[in-house]
Amino acid sequence: MAQGLVTFAGIANIVGGEMTFCRGVQPSCAVLRSVPSATNLDRKEGTLVFSYGTSVVTFPDAAVVTVGERTWYGRDGWRFDIKVADRRWKWRYHRINGCYNRRAADGTIHQFGKKSANELVKILLDSMGETAYDVTAVSSSVYPPCLWNRSRSALELQWICDLLGLIVVLGLDNIVRIKPMNDTAGD
Repeated sequence: MAQGLVTFAGIANIVGGEMTFCRGVQPSCAVLRSVPSATNLDRKEGTLVFSYGTSVVTFPDAAVVTVGERTWYGRDGWRFDIKVADRRWKWRYHRINGCYNRRAADGTIHQFGKKSANELVKILLDSMGETAYDVTAVSSSVYPPCLWNRSRSALELQWICDLLGLIVVLGLDNIVRIKPMNDTAGD
């Protein structure tokens, strides 16, 4: 019978781990358990790898968020709980400025700065450093008003998705997709 393994760059003596992979702009987190070591206290970035037999799932650009100490009773002794976030942890640091889809007094949209929801989502993903994404589910006929003044790109992306009944999905293939809320295919 195959044994599941988890590895993360620079963390030694990992004895176990678990992860919940979620949709949205907030990062999914794994908890790795390791034998206490001074090297495991450093903040690290790298690739988180879960493997089971021939199946391998990788999470590039993951980062250590916290390291906590825990006592396990019995023969196991002390363990570190190391919380590792997927690459969406970087999204919180990206800011954006812009004014789009301003309305005139009669309710029409000014032509200067007119962008569809699809175009706005692309602007936001580009501002977060994303290069591989699929936004085909986002409407090109909706023009939400946006006034961004050092706004967090990820939160603005979530706002547009909420407005249109969509959700952000980081796939296991490392591609960001915008999907309808009820679409579970390919997660």
